[in-house]
Amino acid sequence: MSTIRNLTGVIAHVGDSLGFRPENSLVIGLLDEGGWAATARHDFTAEMNTGVLTAWTAGILQDAGFNQIAVGIYPPEGTRLAQVVAFWRELQAVGTAVIGWAVMPTGTAYELRVDRAPKPIDSEAIAAHAATLPTATAHAWAGGWAPAQVAEFDQALAQEGFTPGEHVTDPARAAAIMGHWGKAIDSGEHPTSGVEWAHVAAALGTPALRDMLVVALFDGIDLLDMAACEAALLGKAAIGPNLRHRDAMSALLLEIGAYLPPVWAANARALLGWIEWAQGHGTQAGKELEAGREADPENRLCRLLLEFVNTGVIPEWMKTRPTA
Repeated sequence: MSTIRNLTGVIAHVGDSLGFRPENSLVIGLLDEGGWAATARHDFTAEMNTGVLTAWTAGILQDAGFNQIAVGIYPPEGTRLAQVVAFWRELQAVGTAVIGWAVMPTGTAYELRVDRAPKPIDSEAIAAHAATLPTATAHAWAGGWAPAQVAEFDQALAQEGFTPGEHVTDPARAAAIMGHWGKAIDSGEHPTSGVEWAHVAAALGTPALRDMLVVALFDGIDLLDMAACEAALLGKAAIGPNLRHRDAMSALLLEIGAYLPPVWAANARALLGWIEWAQGHGTQAGKELEAGREADPENRLCRLLLEFVNTGVIPEWMKTRPTA
C-alpha cells in the first residue's frame, strides 16, 4: 500500500476513494477547506458529449455547496484527449476550480498536474484521508497534455494576435502560417511551444487556409491554379495525396485537436474527415464530419463531404490504384 502525502497524490488516487478501481468513468472528489467531503462517479464513454459531464458535475457541486474538485478520468479505449480537454474547458467556463487532474487510460497515469487553487485548501487533511484508501501502487509520470499547456496555448494565441472567429487576411501572415504547417508535415516533427502551436492552429480559423492544407498534400499542384486546387479538394484529381504527408497531417490534427477553441475544432474535424474519405473510409469519415458539424452547423466543408459520404461518392484516385 502506497502512502499519499500531498494533494498531488490525492489527485492521482481520486478514483480509489470509491473502494474499487473504476473503468470508463469520470470520478470527482468534492473538496472544502476541511478536507475531502465526498466522491461521485459517472460513466464516461468515447462518444459522450462533454456537455453531459459538465452539467452533471456542475449539478453536484451546486447541490453540495462546493466549487472545488479533484478530477480523475478513466476513459475507454478510443477516447480522444480532445474530449478531456473540452470537458476541462467547460468546467473552467462555469467557474469550477479544478484543483488537479489525472487521466488514466490503462491504469497508469500519463498525465498528472496540480493546476490552481483560488482559496486555501487543507491539503494535509485531504492527504490524511486519502492515505487510508486501498491502492497498490502510486501512478507514474509519463508527460503529455496538461491544463497548463492549454493555458499557454491560449495565451500564445492572444500574444500573436490570433482571435478565434476572425479570419487571417494578411498575405504575409498567411504565408507564415502555411510555412509552419509545411515544416511540420515535411519533417513529421510537431511544434514544441505555445507560439508554434498558435500559428499551426490559426490555419484552422480561416476556410481558405484550411482548404489550402488539403491541396498542400498533393505533389506537383500549382497553388495558383485554382482549377487544379479545386479538383484536389473535391477528389477529382487522378493522383491522390502524398501518403506520408497525409499521415503526418492526420497525426498533427489529432494532437492539436486537444488544444483548439471550439470555434476552430470543426475545421480540424473537417480535415480529418477529408483524410478518411480520401482513403475510402466512409464510416469513419462520417463520424469525423458529424462531430465537426455538431461543433459548427454552418461548416461548409463538413456539409459537402457528408453529402459525398452519404451518397457514396469516392475520390477518383480510389477508382484506380493506390498512390505513393
